[in-house]
Amino acid sequence: MLLRNNEKHVLIVLLFILLMCCIIVYDKSYSDQDSDGRELRSTTGNLSNDEWDKEQTHRRSAVRDVCSNLDRFYSLDTLSHNQWLIDHLLVDVKHKALYCYIPKVACTSWKRLWFYLTGYPNAEYASDPPLPRRIMHSIAGEIFKLSNKRLQPRQFKHIVQTYKKFLIVRHPFERLVSAYRDKFESNKFDGLARKIMLLYRNSSQVPEDGSGLSFLEFIQYVTEYFGMFSYTSPGADEHWRSYGDLCHPCAIQYDYIGKYESLAEDSSHILRSLQAPDHLHLNGSSTKTSLLVDTYMNQLSSRQRQKLEFLYQTDFKMFLYNH
Repeated sequence: MLLRNNEKHVLIVLLFILLMCCIIVYDKSYSDQDSDGRELRSTTGNLSNDEWDKEQTHRRSAVRDVCSNLDRFYSLDTLSHNQWLIDHLLVDVKHKALYCYIPKVACTSWKRLWFYLTGYPNAEYASDPPLPRRIMHSIAGEIFKLSNKRLQPRQFKHIVQTYKKFLIVRHPFERLVSAYRDKFESNKFDGLARKIMLLYRNSSQVPEDGSGLSFLEFIQYVTEYFGMFSYTSPGADEHWRSYGDLCHPCAIQYDYIGKYESLAEDSSHILRSLQAPDHLHLNGSSTKTSLLVDTYMNQLSSRQRQKLEFLYQTDFKMFLYNH
């Protein structure tokens, strides 16, 4: 029997609704994973306090397990006498908190928030997004870095041992891609880009303005000069130095380990644990880098990728990331 016009219209509407539901379900299943297929936890705050505490216990345990198998790392006593080795710790005396910032892992957002958290008198100006990031980072470093406080070793150790401490980490490969896109595709690091290109190109093929550094050249530089990316080398750069070199998690027992993949949720729990004002919060990341990681990493040969995995293997293991 043929359907009447009204029945056809109803059927079309129902089919359209069914199709949209399928699209939404598919989109959600895709968005819950990053480009390497790693499942991402929702950043909407679904974990209860007990569940989040249990997750933190699991993350801290992973760090301890890796540290127990490492032959070499700085002790807290060494760091207290050589505080320049740990110059990424920001201090908030008001809330007795220490934050080890890691470039390309929401550190700009957390530094802006730090002005409010510490009760800095000019917080609205210093943390205002229109303020250039370079200036904001400089101000935050001068005011809040623990290494700038010129503490005696005993005072330094007391603060590190008694204050609440946290850091935020990210998949190492995603962080590398983010650093390349931000610093070289935008030509912010034009001077370094020229130096890298001169290592792998004829000088006549290197643009004067430093533009055009390829991802392959960047990765070749990282893998060949990785020994420079530590505090013992003057040519170190914080944007791709390892988490161990920046934050020394084997010497400093961090109370909270946040992850970029669950940034809003972890940040919310951390702020509440520090008894920060209720109005302070940090939104989840809106970056698209995670969707582009494969596009960049697929440019590498299997040997190049294996080199990267080896160089960052401690970061992968310590913070529970898959290659």
